[in-house]
Amino acid sequence: MKEHMLLQRYMQDVSKFSRISPEEEIELGKRIESGDLKAKEKLINSNLRLAVKLSLGFCRGNISIMDTIQNANIGLMRAAEKFDYRKGVRFSTYAAFWIKQTIARARIKENSSLSISYRKEENKKKMRNFLMEKLTSTGNVPCAGDLAEEFKTKKSEAVEALQSFSQNSVLHYYEEDGLETDTLSAMQDNRYNPETIVEKEALSLDIQKALSCLPTRDSKIIEKRFGLGTGQRETLSQIGAAHSVTAEAARQIEKRVLVWMKMRFPALAFYYYVA
Repeated sequence: MKEHMLLQRYMQDVSKFSRISPEEEIELGKRIESGDLKAKEKLINSNLRLAVKLSLGFCRGNISIMDTIQNANIGLMRAAEKFDYRKGVRFSTYAAFWIKQTIARARIKENSSLSISYRKEENKKKMRNFLMEKLTSTGNVPCAGDLAEEFKTKKSEAVEALQSFSQNSVLHYYEEDGLETDTLSAMQDNRYNPETIVEKEALSLDIQKALSCLPTRDSKIIEKRFGLGTGQRETLSQIGAAHSVTAEAARQIEKRVLVWMKMRFPALAFYYYVA
C-alpha cells in the first residue's frame, strides 16, 4: 500500500480524537501526575494531529512520512510524561519541543555512519569548541586527561574529540625577518550536521508561514528587526525611519506581532521555551 494511502487512513483514525481545552489539560496533568494512564492516553491522542503537522515540515525527498510520524509520536509521549501544568504553558507548545527534538535525533541516527548517541555527539561538539578556544587563546590544546576532567567524561571520548579536532584544524608555519613564527589557524568543523539543517528548515518554514499571514508593513518590520534573509538586524530607529513611523511605534508593532505569532503559531514557541 502506498504511503499516501497509509497517511490518509491514519489521519482518518486520528481525526476521531477531539481537541481539549486548557482547563482539560490542567485536569489531565493532575491526573497524570497521580499515575492515571487513561489521562495520559487522552492527552496524547488529542495532540496526534499536532505530531502529524510538525512531521510534514521535516519530510524532504525520500524521507518516509510514516516513519517521521512514528518518531514524532514518541516525542509526544515523552512530552506527556514530562509535562508540568503548573508552568502555565499549553501542552501543544511544550509537546512541539519534544516532537521536533525526537525527529531531529532520529535523523541524526539515520544519517550518521557512527553509532553514537545524541548526547555523546553534542558533548564532542562542545569539546571541539573548547579546544578551539584554548588553541586560539594560548596556542596549545589540553591533553586527553585534562579534557576528560574538564567535561566529566571518559578519557576515550576525550581522545576521540582530540582526534576529530586535529583532523579539522590547520597549523601554518612561516618565517618572517629570519625568525620562525607559529601562526595558529584553526577551522571549526562545519561539515554536514543533520540536526542543525533539519531544525533550520523547520524554523524557516514556520516563520515564512507566519509572516505570510501578516500585513506587508508588519512582516517587513519583523524581517528587518530579526535580520531574516539578510542576517543583519536593524534598530528600531532604522526600521521606524524606513516605514515613516517612530521607533516606539515600531516597537509596539513588533511586540503585537510577536504576541500574535505566539498564539497563532504555538509551534514557534519551541524556539524560546525554557523547560
